[in-house]
Amino acid sequence: MSLVEDSMNVSVRYLVNFSMVTGKKNEDILLREGATLRDLIDQLIEKYGASLKKEIFAKAYEIRPHVLILINGRSLDQFKEGLQLALANGDSLIFTFPVTGG
Repeated sequence: MSLVEDSMNVSVRYLVNFSMVTGKKNEDILLREGATLRDLIDQLIEKYGASLKKEIFAKAYEIRPHVLILINGRSLDQFKEGLQLALANGDSLIFTFPVTGG
């Protein structure tokens, strides 16, 4: 089987600091079939470097409390799998911060 047959595409949007670090507002990412959220984040950190890693993680694979990752409109904290959440072809992810104010 070819890489294309064993792969999937996910759509990633970057808001606020994430768009400044990546220099993009959105992009499609090619992942291997069966990839997890952690695999995606690892690939993004490999692409964008330590600045992105510092925005996402407080320490090794511990997501900063102020980081909001949405998968198909649902917050990551709604999934018991956490970073081991399996992604699927066509999934839509957003990296942002919660909106606060008064």
